[in-house]
Amino acid sequence: MAINRGPWNALVDDDGSNLVGSVWNKAAIKDVLLDPMDAAIAGPWTDVPFSAANFTAGAGSWTVTAAQVPTFAYVISAKTMMIALVVDSSTVAGSPAALAVAMPGGVSRNRRTGQPMSYYNGTAGTGWVNVGTSAIEFYRDMLGTAWANGVTNISAIITINIV
Repeated sequence: MAINRGPWNALVDDDGSNLVGSVWNKAAIKDVLLDPMDAAIAGPWTDVPFSAANFTAGAGSWTVTAAQVPTFAYVISAKTMMIALVVDSSTVAGSPAALAVAMPGGVSRNRRTGQPMSYYNGTAGTGWVNVGTSAIEFYRDMLGTAWANGVTNISAIITINIV
Protein backbone atom coordinates (compact mmCIF):
# COMPACT_ATOMS: atom_id res chain seq x y z
CA MET A 1 0.00 0.00 0.00
CA ALA A 2 1.47 3.32 -1.06
CA ILE A 3 1.50 6.21 1.36
CA ASN A 4 -0.60 9.21 0.28
CA ARG A 5 1.96 11.92 -0.56
CA GLY A 6 -0.65 14.66 -1.07
CA PRO A 7 -0.20 16.20 2.39
CA TRP A 8 3.59 16.06 1.97
CA ASN A 9 3.43 17.73 -1.44
CA ALA A 10 1.20 20.49 0.01
CA LEU A 11 3.89 21.56 2.48
CA VAL A 12 5.41 24.99 1.97
CA ASP A 13 9.07 25.58 2.86
CA ASP A 14 9.81 28.50 5.11
CA ASP A 15 11.99 31.29 3.67
CA GLY A 16 14.01 31.46 6.87
CA SER A 17 11.79 34.08 8.49
CA ASN A 18 9.75 31.49 10.43
CA LEU A 19 6.65 33.29 9.15
CA VAL A 20 5.61 31.68 5.83
CA GLY A 21 6.20 27.92 5.96
CA SER A 22 3.83 25.11 6.84
CA VAL A 23 3.34 24.73 10.57
CA TRP A 24 4.41 21.36 11.96
CA ASN A 25 3.39 20.17 15.34
CA LYS A 26 3.10 16.73 16.94
CA ALA A 27 -0.50 16.27 15.79
CA ALA A 28 0.34 17.16 12.18
CA ILE A 29 3.33 14.80 12.11
CA LYS A 30 1.21 12.01 13.61
CA ASP A 31 -1.73 12.52 11.23
CA VAL A 32 0.22 13.19 8.03
CA LEU A 33 3.25 10.91 8.41
CA LEU A 34 3.25 8.47 11.29
CA ASP A 35 -0.30 7.03 11.10
CA PRO A 36 -0.17 6.42 7.31
CA MET A 37 3.28 4.81 7.63
CA ASP A 38 2.09 2.57 10.45
CA ALA A 39 -0.88 1.49 8.35
CA ALA A 40 1.35 0.79 5.34
CA ILE A 41 3.94 -1.18 7.28
CA ALA A 42 1.62 -3.39 9.32
CA GLY A 43 -2.11 -3.21 9.55
CA PRO A 44 -4.08 -4.05 12.67
CA TRP A 45 -4.29 -7.60 13.99
CA THR A 46 -7.41 -9.42 12.81
CA ASP A 47 -9.03 -11.97 15.10
CA VAL A 48 -10.11 -15.14 13.31
CA PRO A 49 -13.73 -16.02 14.15
CA PHE A 50 -13.92 -19.47 15.73
CA SER A 51 -15.15 -22.37 13.63
CA ALA A 52 -14.61 -25.96 14.74
CA ALA A 53 -14.35 -26.86 11.04
CA ASN A 54 -11.04 -24.93 10.87
CA PHE A 55 -9.38 -27.56 13.13
CA THR A 56 -8.87 -30.99 11.58
CA ALA A 57 -6.68 -34.07 11.91
CA GLY A 58 -4.98 -36.10 9.18
CA ALA A 59 -6.52 -39.24 10.72
CA GLY A 60 -8.66 -39.64 13.80
CA SER A 61 -9.96 -36.37 15.23
CA TRP A 62 -8.94 -33.10 16.85
CA THR A 63 -11.70 -31.62 18.99
CA VAL A 64 -11.35 -27.90 19.64
CA THR A 65 -13.93 -25.55 21.19
CA ALA A 66 -14.02 -21.75 21.10
CA ALA A 67 -13.04 -21.57 24.78
CA GLN A 68 -9.86 -23.54 23.97
CA VAL A 69 -8.61 -20.95 21.46
CA PRO A 70 -7.73 -17.81 23.42
CA THR A 71 -5.59 -16.53 20.55
CA PHE A 72 -6.05 -16.94 16.80
CA ALA A 73 -5.21 -13.74 14.94
CA TYR A 74 -3.14 -12.49 12.03
CA VAL A 75 -1.57 -9.34 10.66
CA ILE A 76 -0.49 -8.66 7.08
CA SER A 77 2.42 -6.44 6.14
CA ALA A 78 3.08 -6.18 2.41
CA LYS A 79 3.46 -9.82 1.28
CA THR A 80 4.00 -11.27 4.76
CA MET A 81 1.36 -12.68 7.08
CA MET A 82 2.09 -13.35 10.74
CA ILE A 83 -0.28 -15.65 12.61
CA ALA A 84 -0.53 -16.06 16.38
CA LEU A 85 -2.26 -19.26 17.53
CA VAL A 86 -2.78 -20.73 20.99
CA VAL A 87 -4.92 -23.85 21.52
CA ASP A 88 -5.33 -24.97 25.15
CA SER A 89 -6.65 -28.33 26.38
CA SER A 90 -7.97 -29.60 23.04
CA THR A 91 -8.51 -33.34 22.56
CA VAL A 92 -6.75 -35.59 20.06
CA ALA A 93 -8.04 -39.08 19.23
CA GLY A 94 -6.92 -41.70 16.71
CA SER A 95 -3.19 -40.85 16.84
CA PRO A 96 -3.00 -38.58 13.78
CA ALA A 97 0.40 -37.66 12.34
CA ALA A 98 -0.74 -34.10 11.63
CA LEU A 99 -3.16 -31.59 13.09
CA ALA A 100 -4.27 -28.82 10.76
CA VAL A 101 -5.78 -25.34 10.91
CA ALA A 102 -7.36 -23.70 7.87
CA MET A 103 -5.37 -20.77 6.47
CA PRO A 104 -7.00 -17.56 7.77
CA GLY A 105 -7.73 -14.40 5.86
CA GLY A 106 -8.50 -16.02 2.50
CA VAL A 107 -4.87 -15.80 1.42
CA SER A 108 -2.60 -18.26 -0.37
CA ARG A 109 0.97 -18.86 0.61
CA ASN A 110 3.66 -18.12 -1.93
CA ARG A 111 6.35 -20.42 -0.54
CA ARG A 112 6.14 -23.58 1.51
CA THR A 113 7.76 -22.96 4.86
CA GLY A 114 8.51 -24.94 7.99
CA GLN A 115 8.82 -23.43 11.43
CA PRO A 116 9.06 -24.58 15.05
CA MET A 117 6.20 -24.46 17.55
CA SER A 118 5.59 -25.46 21.16
CA TYR A 119 3.17 -28.12 22.29
CA TYR A 120 2.01 -30.26 25.17
CA ASN A 121 0.73 -33.74 24.31
CA GLY A 122 1.42 -35.84 27.38
CA THR A 123 4.84 -34.20 27.50
CA ALA A 124 6.03 -30.75 26.49
CA GLY A 125 8.00 -30.45 23.29
CA THR A 126 8.98 -28.45 20.25
CA GLY A 127 7.19 -29.55 17.12
CA TRP A 128 7.14 -28.55 13.50
CA VAL A 129 4.73 -26.36 11.53
CA ASN A 130 4.36 -26.96 7.80
CA VAL A 131 2.58 -24.17 5.94
CA GLY A 132 0.65 -25.87 3.15
CA THR A 133 -1.41 -24.35 0.38
CA SER A 134 -4.69 -24.04 2.27
CA ALA A 135 -3.84 -25.26 5.77
CA ILE A 136 -1.22 -24.95 8.46
CA GLU A 137 -0.13 -28.40 9.62
CA PHE A 138 1.28 -29.15 13.08
CA TYR A 139 3.60 -32.11 13.64
CA ARG A 140 5.08 -33.40 16.90
CA ASP A 141 8.44 -33.59 15.13
CA MET A 142 9.99 -33.57 11.66
CA LEU A 143 9.67 -37.37 11.47
CA GLY A 144 5.87 -37.29 11.64
CA THR A 145 5.55 -39.03 15.02
CA ALA A 146 1.84 -39.51 15.75
CA TRP A 147 0.10 -37.26 18.25
CA ALA A 148 -0.81 -39.13 21.43
CA ASN A 149 -4.49 -39.48 22.28
CA GLY A 150 -5.58 -37.00 24.93
CA VAL A 151 -5.12 -33.37 25.93
CA THR A 152 -3.11 -31.29 23.47
CA ASN A 153 -1.94 -27.67 23.66
CA ILE A 154 -0.31 -25.81 20.78
CA SER A 155 1.34 -22.39 20.74
CA ALA A 156 2.84 -20.89 17.59
CA ILE A 157 3.82 -17.69 15.86
CA ILE A 158 3.82 -18.46 12.14
CA THR A 159 5.27 -16.26 9.40
CA ILE A 160 4.08 -16.82 5.85
CA ASN A 161 5.06 -15.30 2.52
CA ILE A 162 1.72 -14.75 0.78
CA VAL A 163 0.68 -14.19 -2.82
